[in-house]
Amino acid sequence: MTIPHLARLPALAATLVLAGSAAWADTGIKTGDSSLGPVLTDGNGMTLYVFDRDEDGLPACYDQCAANWPPLVAAEGAAAEGEYGLVQRTDGTMQWTYDGKPLYLWINDKAPGDVTGDGVNGVWHVANPTDADEMTVLDEIEACIPALRRYAHALVRNRDAADDLVQDCLERAVAGRARWRGDGPVRAWLFRILLNRFRDGHRGADALRHLVVVDRPREPSGSGGQDERLALREVEEALKRLPSDQRTALLLVALEGMTIEEAAQVLGIPEGTLASRIARARVALRELTGRDGGTPRGRRELAG
Repeated sequence: MTIPHLARLPALAATLVLAGSAAWADTGIKTGDSSLGPVLTDGNGMTLYVFDRDEDGLPACYDQCAANWPPLVAAEGAAAEGEYGLVQRTDGTMQWTYDGKPLYLWINDKAPGDVTGDGVNGVWHVANPTDADEMTVLDEIEACIPALRRYAHALVRNRDAADDLVQDCLERAVAGRARWRGDGPVRAWLFRILLNRFRDGHRGADALRHLVVVDRPREPSGSGGQDERLALREVEEALKRLPSDQRTALLLVALEGMTIEEAAQVLGIPEGTLASRIARARVALRELTGRDGGTPRGRRELAG
């Protein structure tokens, strides 16, 4: 699993890799989405299949059958791991198996997510992962990393501190993923964890309100750069003066683009309460800066 967003977080990258199937990293086999639900795929996202006529874990698909249903051949030196095994074909190549069943592709699938081979002649079926739910959660956690880092940086205005906050959040999420029961989006669950860790690290509203900016955002370039710098600092200072409940709410909606419903889930408050907080925050920002954090320019300034 490659996590380019976490070049500065090697410990967390290792945590996510170890949390997933070890065979995933070695085999290139992944879990993908399809109209039939989670399915196993090759490294390119193409659906994998199993064949009812394979017996005792030995492949029975050769010649024209193998031309239509190419076996998933392992690279030289590959090793079996967990539910992922290897079986030798008659030509000496090694074919990947899952739970003892040889894995194949289907030539008529044209794009990731296609499952046109399921049910062919009543003997071909998509390969369903037994750990699909867990791998799907890990996939969604990884996909949320950029947004979590952006939001954390907007909260603490320090890249190292933001990375530490995200690492803490994701380590807890990975360790506690079994407790996520699908009651709402993974993204909302992750942002709740991050906010709770942030609040634990900054006790009291005064601490939240008076965070010191020790890492300046990137300086705008090009024409109007001086005006942009002044505007950014003005918004930055105004945000620090907002009450913590208004600030965290505004950033979820204006910076992360969450709906009122999503942000209310993250904060654990009624939608009406959230809407009121955001309205008060925007009024305060306009009074302090003449700008609204909900505008496109405001979002750029909030992101730093």
